[in-house]
Amino acid sequence: MMTEHSYAQIKAGRRKEYFLLFKLHAWLTSAPLAWLFYKCGISANRVTVLALALGLPAAVLNATGHYYWAIALFHVFYLLDCVDGTLARGTRTTSALGAYLDDLSHYVFQGLFFISMGAGLALERHAVCGVLAVAAGLSNTLNRAHRDLVKAGGQAIAAAPVATQLRRTRDWILGSFDFPNILVYMTATAWNIKLLAWYFAYCVIMNLAYLVYCSARHASRLSRSRTARDSVTGASVG
Repeated sequence: MMTEHSYAQIKAGRRKEYFLLFKLHAWLTSAPLAWLFYKCGISANRVTVLALALGLPAAVLNATGHYYWAIALFHVFYLLDCVDGTLARGTRTTSALGAYLDDLSHYVFQGLFFISMGAGLALERHAVCGVLAVAAGLSNTLNRAHRDLVKAGGQAIAAAPVATQLRRTRDWILGSFDFPNILVYMTATAWNIKLLAWYFAYCVIMNLAYLVYCSARHASRLSRSRTARDSVTGASVG
């Protein structure tokens, strides 16, 4: 017999978020929608698959120049991204498959979105902005891949104090280039192509700077770990 979960339990699955768009989605809408999906018998993994499936129509809309509709779908994607986590945690159904699908949805959707946006802008003779859009998407994907690989490589590399410091640096100093905020700024600029091109250039620079910063910090930590390990080994032999 399946356990019946209350709305309070679903609501308790919300996670603290740092970015403005995630805060709005997570704290205002994710719990009610997660509750609705739950009552309809839709699992968290199915919500993730639904979010992933939005990548194709969003890409078509971008490629045909319907950017505002594509941006609207991107907002829906991030809303569902908050909902699936809330639902999984609230019903205690988190799993390795769910984590895999969540990461896959980010890589696929974001990749399709910014490549198709670049294609759409290029077709409208905004080639520079199109190239910068693709570069912003790819550089952010590199950052995500680096973070995921470091996390998969072992918790010793991403120990809590360092991880917290890196996260705070990203969120409060360099966080304005992250995808949720890109959506906010893109909407706020009322699709001003020149301003958008400058913003994408800023995104590329900040993404690469943050990637170098994270890589240097992790390399330094690995070096210190090896030195400490060698010292312990030397002391044991002696």
